[in-house]
Amino acid sequence: MNRRVHAITILFLLLLTASAQEDGRVNPADTITRTELKDHVYFLASDKMGGRVIYKDDYKVAAQYCVSQFQQAGLKPIKKTEGNERYLHEVPFVKKTIKSASPLTIRNGSSSYAFDATVETRYLLQEDVSVFSKQTPVVFAGYGIMAPEQGWNDFDGLEIDGKIVLALAGTPKQNGQPVLPAAIHDKLDSTNPIFRWLRKYQLLKKLDSEPAAIVIISDEIINKKWENIGGKYQGFKVYLAKDANEPESEHNVMLISRNIAKVLFKEQVYNPIASEDVNLNEYQTFELKDVAMSLDVGYELDKFLSWNVIGMVEGSDPILKDECIIIGGHLDHVPPIRGRIMNGADDNASGCAGVLEVAEAIVMSSPKRSVIFCLWTGEEPLRGDSCMGSKFFVDNPPIPLEKIKAYINLDMIGRTGPENKKDRAHIIGSTKEMIPAIEALVKAINEKKVNWPIVYEEILGSDHMSFLDADIPAFTFFSGRHRDVHTPNDDPEKIDYEKMEKLSQLAYWITIELANSTKTLKQH
Repeated sequence: MNRRVHAITILFLLLLTASAQEDGRVNPADTITRTELKDHVYFLASDKMGGRVIYKDDYKVAAQYCVSQFQQAGLKPIKKTEGNERYLHEVPFVKKTIKSASPLTIRNGSSSYAFDATVETRYLLQEDVSVFSKQTPVVFAGYGIMAPEQGWNDFDGLEIDGKIVLALAGTPKQNGQPVLPAAIHDKLDSTNPIFRWLRKYQLLKKLDSEPAAIVIISDEIINKKWENIGGKYQGFKVYLAKDANEPESEHNVMLISRNIAKVLFKEQVYNPIASEDVNLNEYQTFELKDVAMSLDVGYELDKFLSWNVIGMVEGSDPILKDECIIIGGHLDHVPPIRGRIMNGADDNASGCAGVLEVAEAIVMSSPKRSVIFCLWTGEEPLRGDSCMGSKFFVDNPPIPLEKIKAYINLDMIGRTGPENKKDRAHIIGSTKEMIPAIEALVKAINEKKVNWPIVYEEILGSDHMSFLDADIPAFTFFSGRHRDVHTPNDDPEKIDYEKMEKLSQLAYWITIELANSTKTLKQH
């Protein structure tokens, strides 16, 4: 080949390379492929993983697989112990197996009533039910809402420290119409039975006072799913432990039927369940007179350890590298039902696969800030608390919390709920104050890079909540709820891998933007 031809050939190859770079074929985002995502999902959601249940050996196999993927991608451990690299971070748990339960006895004045606790109550989040056997005073806190600016305060003049607090589910209505503004009503009047009691519990536990127990009175919406609500005084519950010796303290929480409530309010100054509507002329909160609740539960405690999987790409900027962006998703799922394995392909092998692929792409991108990748244990409540691995991380941070500038969560990114269009996905969580900045960021990147239909919501329910509770901007990618969630039918062959690919690529672009920007989300 003569020199002229050789020079032309080299120039042609250089032009081809430049063209490839310009049209994005060598961009790190393009290494996030549906083929590799599918490989991860099929491994993590295989029957051999047994559902990735945190107290079983199969979970650690899944965790070790993720460690190997982090290592191959070039991630480093966030810290070392005794000179050894550590990608697995221990999280202590307690498994409480319920062995027996007495009837729930209500004493009202000189009368006594016994109820089958397995039928008339749902036992939730208790560590110690002895509060129900100590003649503890019982107070009625109405709907448990403190909104004095709206002329509504259920706690005005009410002392609840150390007492059992009764609260109605939902929000007050008169003639079927909300009494309080939509901002309060819509959040607490959920049509989802689980959210309906859980949001009320979360509202009450944030009070400055310390009630001995919270008892929520069921209503028509909760009754429709009563048999499907956990906590039937049988089986087990799993809790995050402060250490390997004792469970973390939680408020005692119980759901009770209207039948029990009728007995509690018999002969009291006011009966709030006489009607589903509230009579504002009669409505009041008060301490119940001469009422006691008695319940005994026998159980045993077993301590065990599980693991968060954590790896890091160190930032390239000498100053910004001390700050970080975290992207994660939960690795765990739920135990078998009647011998059928719950593979959890969408929930949440899909999110884990996305995190693994984003990690590989970020390594190639030399971000200015450090990026930390976390696969969480204990997100599924297992009849106890939820989001336990991420909560343990936030409560025991390996880096100062003020250095964490944002958290991005991937939870169920591979399917679409029947209420949505085929391709729609959600950005959920954060706070109302942060949603405009997050929406602006996501919209700008999405329109330029991926162009996937996105809706924005503020709801509860995944590991982003642990970071929001620590005042860290956080949000979740979520592709939509479907009927296979928490069933044996959530299998790898049902995943929409094109959708997974696009959402994972979008998560990559958002992570890179946050890692390289001189501004943080709070500064937008």
